[in-house]
Amino acid sequence: MEKSETGQDFHIGAMLKFMNRTEIDQADRPTRLPVDNIRLTLMILLFIIGTPINVMAFVRIRRSMQCVKTQLKLLKLHLNISDLMVMLIYTGSQIVWLITVEWRSSNAFCKTLKFLHALCFSISSNVIVCIALHRFTSIFFPSAQLTKITLTLAWILAIVTSIPQFATWTVYQPKDTASWHQCVSVWFAKEHQLYMQNYTDFQNIIVTSTAYSIYHVLTVFWIPACLIIICYGGLSILVSRRMFCECEQLNTQLSLSQHRTVSTSLSNANSSKRLLSRLIPLSPTGNSKSCEKHQLSHHCIIVRRKRNAVRTCLLLIITYVICWLPYNVFFLWGLIDENHYHKWNSTAITFLNYLIVANSVINPFIYLPIRKTMLC
Repeated sequence: MEKSETGQDFHIGAMLKFMNRTEIDQADRPTRLPVDNIRLTLMILLFIIGTPINVMAFVRIRRSMQCVKTQLKLLKLHLNISDLMVMLIYTGSQIVWLITVEWRSSNAFCKTLKFLHALCFSISSNVIVCIALHRFTSIFFPSAQLTKITLTLAWILAIVTSIPQFATWTVYQPKDTASWHQCVSVWFAKEHQLYMQNYTDFQNIIVTSTAYSIYHVLTVFWIPACLIIICYGGLSILVSRRMFCECEQLNTQLSLSQHRTVSTSLSNANSSKRLLSRLIPLSPTGNSKSCEKHQLSHHCIIVRRKRNAVRTCLLLIITYVICWLPYNVFFLWGLIDENHYHKWNSTAITFLNYLIVANSVINPFIYLPIRKTMLC
């Protein structure tokens, strides 16, 4: 059984491939396969592209928050931190493992690293939920304090749901004569021990590993996805209608304002230039019109910013679903049709998992302002 790189378990077909690959009977060190070279290349590309852009995003968001601190900027900052964690902790450690193809550290570090892997992906999902909740609460009961509370809960839940990783991962030596180790799931280690003893009944292990896998995909993706759908599904319709009404109102007000301005100009057309030059500076009506135009212009800017905020949040959520859904649907397929699932398991899981990592590379291009003047 193989534990996938985001913390989910898969079944015995992957274990048998692992045994053949590493030639355990000969106790040789594992060697990198051609597919591992492809994986390594992709990981390095993701790291090279994703790390600098996320660091730049972090710096620009921090500078922007020194100018004007908003709830959405705070959410972007936390999403950026989770993306940086994916790049530095997960992607970095995967690159090292793909180079060495074996575990060269302690059991404690194995458990801690797998905990951090789960935490990276859990907090990414939880912050996306916070963004959806922010859009929901900003319509009905806006509160800066509520955003901070939801972010705090997001981190607490991510930590709590990732703690089982300490119990489900261990450093395993496949044979007493082997001079190398791997950081594997406890189910993988147990299955291999039974396999070496010529046991063929792995049912109990498969049941418990599948139960943990279901728990993991529920907490990392499916529950957050359901919350996002509940919040953003209905909210997007409500916001669109409200924005449309506001725009119609603004257009009407601007039309009336322009009409009054033209009427005033025509009525004063027969006056002398000297009289006109005296009256205009002293006219309270002229000042009120100018003030009204300024207020309408300011309101238009606010509406535009609201639209941009809604668009940014919607794009972040759509990108999240596109990048995460295939991997998790593939896992559900494994529960329904295990035989056909194993034919695609090794290759599909690897590259669908990289799609999740790519989400952390794409995010900064969505929430990072295009122009520096937009930061404040």
